[in-house]
Amino acid sequence: MTIIENIQQKASFLNNLKENETALFDFLNSNHDNLEEVIAQYKPEIDFSPVNTLRFLIANELQIGTIVNKNIIDQLKHALENRDVSDYYILNDSVKQGLINYKKSKIGMFPNWKHSFNILFPFIYNTSDNSEVKTQLNQLADEIISVNNLENVTKHVVSFQGSNNYGTDWIWLAILPESAPSVQYAYQIFINIDKKGLLGGIHKGHNLTKQEFKNQDLRYDSWQEYLEQTKEIKDEWLQLNSDINFILLNDEKEFKKVLKKLNSLSLVSFFETLDKLKDDLDFQDAENFVFSVARNRLSFQVGKRYCLAIIKDKFRFITPDTYVLKDFEKETFTAPDNAFLYHNANKHEVLEHYEAIKDAVESEIERDNHTEAKSYDNSAFRKAVFDSGYRSQFIDGDFNNNVIILNGQKVFKISMGKDYFSDELIDKAINEKLVLVHSQTKPKGRSPISQADIFTDQLIIGDYFYLTHSNKNLKLIGKITSESQPASFNNLRDKGWLERSFEPVIIANKQGSFKGKGKYWLPNTNVTCWPIDNSELEEANKLLFKTFFNIEFKQDNMDAKFEEFLKSRVKEGTVKTYLSAMRSIEKLANDEGFLTKSIYQLNNLKDFKTFYGKIIQSQEYKSTNAKQHNRFSASLSHYKEFLSTTLEDIQPEDGKKDTKLKFQDSLNQIFYGPPGTGKTFYLKDQLFEKYTSLETSITEEQHFEAVVNKCSWWQVIAIALLDLNKAKVSDIFEHKWVQKKASLSNSNTIRPTLWGQLQSHTVNECEFVKVTNRQQPLIFEKTEDSYWEILEEQVNELVPELYDIKDSVENYDPDPDKIIKHFDFVTFHQSFAYEDFIEGIKPIIPAIDTELEETKDLGYTIEDGVFKKLSTRAKNDPDRKYAIFIDEINRGNVSAIFGELITLIEIDKRKGAKNEMSIILPYSKKEFSVPSNLDIYGTMNTADRSVEALDTALRRRFEFKEMMPDYNVIKEESVGDIQLSKVLQTINERIELLIDRDHTIGHSFLVNVDSEQKLASAFNNKIVPLLQEYFYGDYGKIGLVLGKGFVEKIKNDNIDFASFDYENASDFKISSYKLKKVNAVNVMDAIELLLGSKEITTS
Repeated sequence: MTIIENIQQKASFLNNLKENETALFDFLNSNHDNLEEVIAQYKPEIDFSPVNTLRFLIANELQIGTIVNKNIIDQLKHALENRDVSDYYILNDSVKQGLINYKKSKIGMFPNWKHSFNILFPFIYNTSDNSEVKTQLNQLADEIISVNNLENVTKHVVSFQGSNNYGTDWIWLAILPESAPSVQYAYQIFINIDKKGLLGGIHKGHNLTKQEFKNQDLRYDSWQEYLEQTKEIKDEWLQLNSDINFILLNDEKEFKKVLKKLNSLSLVSFFETLDKLKDDLDFQDAENFVFSVARNRLSFQVGKRYCLAIIKDKFRFITPDTYVLKDFEKETFTAPDNAFLYHNANKHEVLEHYEAIKDAVESEIERDNHTEAKSYDNSAFRKAVFDSGYRSQFIDGDFNNNVIILNGQKVFKISMGKDYFSDELIDKAINEKLVLVHSQTKPKGRSPISQADIFTDQLIIGDYFYLTHSNKNLKLIGKITSESQPASFNNLRDKGWLERSFEPVIIANKQGSFKGKGKYWLPNTNVTCWPIDNSELEEANKLLFKTFFNIEFKQDNMDAKFEEFLKSRVKEGTVKTYLSAMRSIEKLANDEGFLTKSIYQLNNLKDFKTFYGKIIQSQEYKSTNAKQHNRFSASLSHYKEFLSTTLEDIQPEDGKKDTKLKFQDSLNQIFYGPPGTGKTFYLKDQLFEKYTSLETSITEEQHFEAVVNKCSWWQVIAIALLDLNKAKVSDIFEHKWVQKKASLSNSNTIRPTLWGQLQSHTVNECEFVKVTNRQQPLIFEKTEDSYWEILEEQVNELVPELYDIKDSVENYDPDPDKIIKHFDFVTFHQSFAYEDFIEGIKPIIPAIDTELEETKDLGYTIEDGVFKKLSTRAKNDPDRKYAIFIDEINRGNVSAIFGELITLIEIDKRKGAKNEMSIILPYSKKEFSVPSNLDIYGTMNTADRSVEALDTALRRRFEFKEMMPDYNVIKEESVGDIQLSKVLQTINERIELLIDRDHTIGHSFLVNVDSEQKLASAFNNKIVPLLQEYFYGDYGKIGLVLGKGFVEKIKNDNIDFASFDYENASDFKISSYKLKKVNAVNVMDAIELLLGSKEITTS
């Protein structure tokens, strides 16, 4: 027996039982082969399901010997409808409660299960039968594919279980292109086998509403006859489907546009819910499902009813009309089967009410809820639901960037001229996915290579092109999929035309011609095929691809990745400076033989370190680096960081590929040195930008957290009440703003905090609040029945900014120019304490006893310090680097300020590290650890206190980097003939001899000094006062450093003491010293005396 005969025999058997109820029950009562499988599959053990429980009760009756007929089934249905089946079976407590609680409906539990055949289908068709039939159908599909040499196709097989698992008496299968969104959006090579035999041909997918085509339903006497027919219809099928990919491309465009407007976490939850519904209800792609992206939301419908939708971060979901939820906005679906559609739920609430959603969706699938195909059904959305691999390119990707990454491919212009191709002809070529160039197309300009040769030889499989119809219209961007060959299109082979096939990537979203300057690769030049050079790719993005396609090309190579890395670290102008420096280094290294390739081929740390060790020995490198203010060394430092921190898919030193985003080890660094050496400047100039990002890189949830973090408790409560209008404290406590604030706080007394804040900001006229100490703004009011309200008139008058804060979250629109800081900057001083840095107890007025609602005038709260707040932000944003910068770290009592953190800040003790540690904080009693993505930087002035004076335990937990005076920074600075670097070096040599090197003077004191006036000011107001502090008023030593131009020696021999008998009084007549103010007139003379290049004369 052939496969067709075997399936036809099963179809005839099933059709007989479907049409003849007597035969159905005769078979049921006489054949119990499937009874054990039905009992095992449908025995109610946890949840209650009407049809499944009914099937189990029927099986149970058969097992005890009952002759089952239509009346018995009706009796079992009646018992279930009455919520009591104890006469037939004792349900466990869980299932029994599910039965009692099951929705009540006028049409009962079984509105769509009137036919006994559907109820009894598992008794007559078991899983083994189903597996056998599916295997046979796949064999038939494989034979169709093989006979017709079909490639890139997929199979859709539906056995006797049917699309919705009701059971039927016929099967079908379809072959469709792999690129088609779904079986509903494709022309199918289709077969149907029923009791009469084999039927087939080409079928149009249900959702191809705009295409005119009559399904081919022809009967065949044999399988071989059908196979021969598929050869005849193959070309027609291919031609029909050639348009379908463009439907998907257009729908993808709309789908992606909507995805950008949705919260990414909520979006994942939305698809997880749909996946769970698919698994639990075991449904496949079907005609009665609608997937819409209308009105900037994703909505899943069964028939005409919305079942699940997402708008921004909010959900709508369907439930039975017996499932009543408070505090939700809802609308009601009416007869034939009532249901509710709830609005404005979050993802957690969808999960909480999932079972009710599932029941309602199941009811919609079960009832005859069919609909005509909808024009607003989106094929890309549909495909994403049923094809998780396809979905992952959107859900796991970056919704904010329309970027094509070039992995070595090039981009070309191809023009199909209007003199040769009419509008209809070029559209026909596009539908057949072909581009054409004539073999006699000549070279352009001075190029010796003809454009036909460019089309044939330079344009390779995998390259991209944009297609323009002369300069009439830009058509699409495509990707080449075949070699060049003589044209088969439209009988052009003998006319010298060449063709290549392609896969469309995106069609133009803007019509019209290009206007602008002419280049060979632009549409407005008489050029047929031309490559776009990589150096001009950015210009092409600006002029063409962003404008006409809303897309851009980027190169996936090291220089492009390094450029992107720099953009995240430094300003745009500095990016160009560093990239230019890298090119100069590359040229220098090639000239001197250190490098024989591009510098960006140094793609691992091992090769880079080898190269770096050589280049820094070059005298040319050293001198150029000094002249250009260390640009060479700075750019290479950034490149090293690029290699070691954030670059994906590079080969590390061990040669093993690591594709995970990874951070460099956390940094604990202290920059130390004398005053004026640029320690704080280095933090601001070199490090701050490393810990900043544009607002556009911040998710809505991260933005929400940042806003709440900046809000005080009364502001958060006020915004919650603006949402709630009127609420009790328990309702306010559950509001998302309050919950977010609570998650960012370590307080164990959130409710008392709410009570205290509400009462302290209540208007004085409120008679139900007895607190005497009120705090502005007074915007709350309490009612007699203990509800809290917000007075919007007071808000408008006193704190209208609350509306802006609320709106900034609800309508988050990131500013591409706004910079978000991921760091804090603090300065230690003598009164800075642990309570300011980690956490401490701070007074709060007023507090309340929540049991008695008695007010006290003074309370206390635990308030986080600057380091702990930043740690919380870093912990909640693990994929981003954070930093705290501590200026003058040695001016505070470091051991007391850090406290128990002295251990936790060690690199291997951080959160997630090998030897991770946490502690219980003394005030909040909360567990705390330092996140691994939080760096700690400090600066220390060695003239204030030496490194050795720091706590030994702290010193060994930090890396110390010395910053001494850098004379190269001011090497080019001069006033007249005086070289300022020489002046500073001379001063510091003398200070080092008289005191030590920790008290030398930094180069910043003389930066930007370019006139006599500025030079005099630098000495009078900066250098001399600092030396006074160093030498404790010993002006003689200052004279040894600065010379006679700045210090005058006064002989005191002529001073007579009063008449008084004092032994050796003349010993006190020693010389004293007086500081001399310099000015623009005499400062140059003073400096020359300092340098010893001039001697002072006396007259």
